[in-house]
Amino acid sequence: MTAVLNVAANVSRYYSERGEEVLIEIVAFNAGLHMLRDDTSPVKERINGFSQSMPNVTFQACGNTIDAMGRKEGAMPPLVGSAKVVQAGVVRLIELSEKGWTVVRP
Repeated sequence: MTAVLNVAANVSRYYSERGEEVLIEIVAFNAGLHMLRDDTSPVKERINGFSQSMPNVTFQACGNTIDAMGRKEGAMPPLVGSAKVVQAGVVRLIELSEKGWTVVRP
């Protein structure tokens, strides 16, 4: 999770220093969803910092994973405030790729 945030920060800084815009979307699914869970994220404070200092970085949580965790735990998992829900994380990555985005897996 730290590596993902480091890569996003480095890419954002690289393009910013060159006066170029870049949009970065972090999509969390399966066990990676813990990154965006308000109750289990080991990087929650850093994610909150991203929301303030790097508005070009967004966070997407997989709805399928949320539903599965909710069934298993008996309650829907709480997400950090900046996380948005997409129906399926992997499908979101496919859609971004089809639109010409570069998909990176640190």
